[in-house]
Amino acid sequence: MAALVDDGGSGATGVVAAVRALPDEARDLVRPFAERLTGGRPAELTAQRWERGGRH
Repeated sequence: MAALVDDGGSGATGVVAAVRALPDEARDLVRPFAERLTGGRPAELTAQRWERGGRH
């Protein structure tokens, strides 16, 4: 799991994570980290299944 930062390196613009879980479970696992980055504000998260060769 890692924070994505803007070009200037001054702020987080998102989070990327590789989680072995179903999409709903993955969102629940990542949410606490993402909300710490937003200062406790709710984070809008998207989870997608991925397989070798791309997302499906």
